[in-house]
Amino acid sequence: MKKFFITIILSLCLTTPSQADDIRDFQIEGISLGDSMLDYFSEEEIKKNIRHDGYKGSDGAFIDANLNYFPFYKIYDGLQIVFKPNDNDYIIYSIAGGIFYGQDIKACLKKQKELDAELSDLFKNSKRVVQKEAHKQDPSGKSTWHAITYYFKSGGKAEIACYDWSEEMKNQDYLSVAIDTKKFDKWLHAYYGY
Repeated sequence: MKKFFITIILSLCLTTPSQADDIRDFQIEGISLGDSMLDYFSEEEIKKNIRHDGYKGSDGAFIDANLNYFPFYKIYDGLQIVFKPNDNDYIIYSIAGGIFYGQDIKACLKKQKELDAELSDLFKNSKRVVQKEAHKQDPSGKSTWHAITYYFKSGGKAEIACYDWSEEMKNQDYLSVAIDTKKFDKWLHAYYGY
């Protein structure tokens, strides 16, 4: 178990805690913000996995691809990577690794708590915010989002979140470990209206 968490921390960060103020220093499955998706996936794989309904009603400034179960993944079941729709270089603005838990939100929350203990020590210079609210994608209001977010002084954020989906949504509960650029985070806040 301890080895699992050390692996997660190492996949998030290849820097020392004294340098943990810049979100660009972190990696998920060896991938960093600002990298080109083409360094890890073929253009065909990217296009095939774009979520065309991901940000309905937005200005279309960003889109994402859900890239699940690739052989080089060591920790996560899947990645969600955000980029600009007309960018031929597929530069990454956000990346999230997900671990699926079926309908076991308790196991997800337990992992989140353990990761938070590690990341709180690593991200001492960031602002830590804990939230729990209904998920906006579930019209019934029964699905919840439990997040611990670290905001960096240099902009951007890292987040550990558990998604507890209602039975009506027919989605698995999952843990997400994400890193976002300041630009994408600002856009996302405007999109969701908070």
